[in-house]
Amino acid sequence: DNLSGETVANITASTATLLAALGIGSADDLETSITTLDARNTVSGDIRINEIASGGDLNINRAAQTNAASAGIILITTENGSITVVGGESGVTVAGTGTITLDASSTGATANIAINATVRSVSDTIDVFADNDVTFSATGAIRSTSGDVKVRGDADGVNFDAVGNGTGAVTMAFGSVINAGSGKISIRADDDVTL
Repeated sequence: DNLSGETVANITASTATLLAALGIGSADDLETSITTLDARNTVSGDIRINEIASGGDLNINRAAQTNAASAGIILITTENGSITVVGGESGVTVAGTGTITLDASSTGATANIAINATVRSVSDTIDVFADNDVTFSATGAIRSTSGDVKVRGDADGVNFDAVGNGTGAVTMAFGSVINAGSGKISIRADDDVTL
């Protein structure tokens, strides 16, 4: 983005539908204040989206790197809100080479990540980090052929209840899947991990 301050949004809208050939926020992340994201990059470059603090929660209908012969990461973060990969939509996919990172942060303890559709990378790492809970619905999945998968509840390590126990959990509904192929799977939470 070309803004001098990172607290100001490049895009303010209910839904942002973004289509590019050479990256979306590739050189410098795109600051948004939106409700729903649909982003597709078709040739090369990265998709880098940061939902600013005043924007709150972010729903992802689609975030896709569609060129199987190219490289490009997907990095989607929130400063003060939850991330939902919306069920029944296209999910988050990298067809070529590139990592996927979903990172939900907050100034309190309420930044969750809900995986309700598929997050897929062919050969690179998939990181799903929430300051509070990570949940998978029955239609939620993380899939990779050979890349490692890391899922973290209470990723910032600062959310505790009245007696000092961590409050970030990872919960997978019956039917949900994490499949890293030949890669490794790491799931960690300060509260319960329920598979």
